[in-house]
Amino acid sequence: MSAPSKFQLSGLVSAHPTLEESVHLINMTESSITPRSIKELGLTVPTDLPLEHGREKGLKGICGMLAKRYDVDVDEILLTVGASSGIYFVQTALLNPGDHLVIMRPNYPLNIEGAQTTGCEISCVDIEFSNGFRVDVDKIAAAVRPETKLISICNPNNPVGTVMSTEELQKLADVAKKNNCFLLVDETYGELLYDGQMPTAAKLGPHVIGVSSMSKTWGVSGLRVGWITTTNKQLMDTFVAAKQIVSITAGVLDETLCEQILAKAEDLHPPIIAELRRRRDIVDNWVKSESDMLEWIPPVAGATAFIRMKKDPPGGEAAFYERLRRVQKIAVIPGRCFEQSDEFFRLGFGYPPAEQVERGLEGISKALRG
Repeated sequence: MSAPSKFQLSGLVSAHPTLEESVHLINMTESSITPRSIKELGLTVPTDLPLEHGREKGLKGICGMLAKRYDVDVDEILLTVGASSGIYFVQTALLNPGDHLVIMRPNYPLNIEGAQTTGCEISCVDIEFSNGFRVDVDKIAAAVRPETKLISICNPNNPVGTVMSTEELQKLADVAKKNNCFLLVDETYGELLYDGQMPTAAKLGPHVIGVSSMSKTWGVSGLRVGWITTTNKQLMDTFVAAKQIVSITAGVLDETLCEQILAKAEDLHPPIIAELRRRRDIVDNWVKSESDMLEWIPPVAGATAFIRMKKDPPGGEAAFYERLRRVQKIAVIPGRCFEQSDEFFRLGFGYPPAEQVERGLEGISKALRG
């Protein structure tokens, strides 16, 4: 009997180095800030915490903090096991064979791969380098059909780091409402905006759903806490039912520790943004110094960039990636993992320890020249 094919290994996940490989590499594949430790964050593991399921939607304390940040009711927040499970709950709850999904690309690959398991038909609308990776709302609207059930975007964008304006997002929400479909916004990088704050898209109407996570902003991907935000009670009940089937809870210990992080957010957040700006500027200067080989759209949010090679490196793109990984001991994510050309690669400049960032860029320069 052949193995079922509904689930396939993710090209993005497979492109990351293993823990064993990471010891010998400068790892620029990740999309979060540098991982933080319990000690570094000053967290306390409560030894008297009952290790039970906890509140169905998530512990009241952390849900209340998120509700305050987003200016929504506490019951409009549902904690999930990371953003990935939240996205999958939305997809499996709303999409069935015969339904149609319109999704922006490039995008977090699991946003597309998860939707594929529902059996729905998918239309990808590309944002393009030549247009500054701006979202063309009219192109998305043109892709909508009578059977379209969901429009899905990533804002701020992963891997690019661009952000839709408030007016553009409102226009897209209006397109979804006019066509009687839902709008899903992956807001995982919303707290990593370099200037200002980004409100949750869920405030744009009961047909709009926001999904986010603790992982990327706070460097705690080992604490599996994400959340869905919706002002639509019927939708919320459906997502709670999906959570009951898959995980029941995100884990009370994870939720408790994340609550402690959010309680310190006002102190923790500014240095994170300052460091990302500093690193972004380092990358910007490097790209300018390699202007014969490279170009980019400087990100305004997040911890990654999508770098474009302007011409083939010696031996071609495959040889470049091989040299980079095997000779220079540096790992990045090739464009194909985002259904893009390998002339692009995602550079995770926020993840490595600070002292490794410039060394990583120097190694990429060497690999570009053979």
